[in-house]
Amino acid sequence: MNILIDTLGSERGVAVAVEAGIRIQQEWGSSVIFVGPESDIRDICHRLGTDHDTGRVIDTREVIRMDEHAVEAVGRKTDASIVLAVEAIRDGRGDALISPGHTGATVVAARDILGLLPGVVRPGLSQILPARAGKRFMLVDAGATVTVTADDLALFGVMGRTAASILLGLPSPSVGLLNIGAEPGKGNRTLIDAYERLARLGSSFIGNVEGHAMWQPAADVVVTDGITGNIVIKSAEGLLDAVAAGIFRGTGGSPHEPLARHFSRETYGGAMLLGVRGIIGVCHGRASVEEMVRVAESVIRCTGCDGVGRMERGIRQALTSTTNEEMGR
Repeated sequence: MNILIDTLGSERGVAVAVEAGIRIQQEWGSSVIFVGPESDIRDICHRLGTDHDTGRVIDTREVIRMDEHAVEAVGRKTDASIVLAVEAIRDGRGDALISPGHTGATVVAARDILGLLPGVVRPGLSQILPARAGKRFMLVDAGATVTVTADDLALFGVMGRTAASILLGLPSPSVGLLNIGAEPGKGNRTLIDAYERLARLGSSFIGNVEGHAMWQPAADVVVTDGITGNIVIKSAEGLLDAVAAGIFRGTGGSPHEPLARHFSRETYGGAMLLGVRGIIGVCHGRASVEEMVRVAESVIRCTGCDGVGRMERGIRQALTSTTNEEMGR
């Protein structure tokens, strides 16, 4: 398996991405193709005491900065690292991609270069999050799509259900809709319509989920729009950091290791981009080596389980069931 890594996207610099790639090769036995400045990558590999085959680097120094508009930058910067990485996936030179760079640019490049699965209008990011009692759940969308329709939210549920079955090992994941109340009819028109569409998933849809309940977790997959989802994740990260600092500051103590590990961002790595014709893991721009190694675990699992094919079949089945139901009315 060949995994591409965009080394220029990381806010922490090329060295972090290269070290992560070396760890991925050592821990998972996958071949890694670095996308970035070849001479710098060679130097870093040398300093880390390893050699990297010349053919395993796609050389470029062009990067899409965090402050650039995604659509404009992807169209203009044809030699940008994320563009070249996604093109390599399209051309069959790599099986999966890990991007710690501009999330919007990664989504746009994947959408425009790889294309979307049938029925998908807007892709979504699936992020695994910790919950109570050692449990986990998946949030979709975690920041790929700003403006959504009810149909988008319903497809997030369908795609999230497939992703959770692969990444969480759940045979029949439950799906909930993040809302301001648990009762049907809550929220704006989009949420009300999304509830009706998600209800067609059958018993896997458990209804609306309030913010406090998703950490139980009330559902294995929680569906929302990208803005809300991204705020949820970053707020939770900040709160956990603040709580940990408040508890352990000046005490000389250290967090309970299993508990700290369960709630650590490094345990879950990045998110998986759902709805595109390729396996792409998206990390924080400030992702550590450990976070990038952990997202590699997800992309490897999705690749080995034919994640794209399973996603496409799940979508087709859901759309066919919906069409048959509407015809029967």
